Amino acid sequence: MIIDNSISPYTYRSTIICGAQLQEYDWVEQFIFDYKSYLETKYRESTFQECLARFYFEKKDYQKAMELLSQVEFKDSLQNLNTRILLAIMYFEEDEFDALEALLNSMKAFIRRKRVMGYHKANYMNFAQMLIKVLYCPDFDKQAINELQSEIKDTTPLPRRQWLLEQLNKKN
Repeated sequence: MIIDNSISPYTYRSTIICGAQLQEYDWVEQFIFDYKSYLETKYRESTFQECLARFYFEKKDYQKAMELLSQVEFKDSLQNLNTRILLAIMYFEEDEFDALEALLNSMKAFIRRKRVMGYHKANYMNFAQMLIKVLYCPDFDKQAINELQSEIKDTTPLPRRQWLLEQLNKKN
């Protein structure tokens, strides 16, 4: 929604995420560029780059997404952590396990250092812990996979639960 010739970064971001998840890629790409100028100047470039990266992430063009995310400077801790989740998924999908481990360790340190509060702390810490468990769960070990599957289903809050379960199922 445009108010006073301006769109909030949250509205811009949410619109792009929803459209990309619906695979309306042409429309989303047009929106990203058409509405960039409606973002407040101080948020414009970082929000634009982050949203363009999310667009490429949803299209599974991970190289472009990672390149854009490496250029973004975040002032908001939650935006930073959301981006780290995207990077973790991309590293996992691209079999960049050393980079993934380093990212997850830095993510946990960031959470402790920034004193991320309430359910946000649990959200991101749970994701990091579950992804490490998925990473080290032995392939074809049905008992270990089933136990971890139950743990993922029972862990709350947990962002990207379905994606974690899909990765675990690939180990069968």
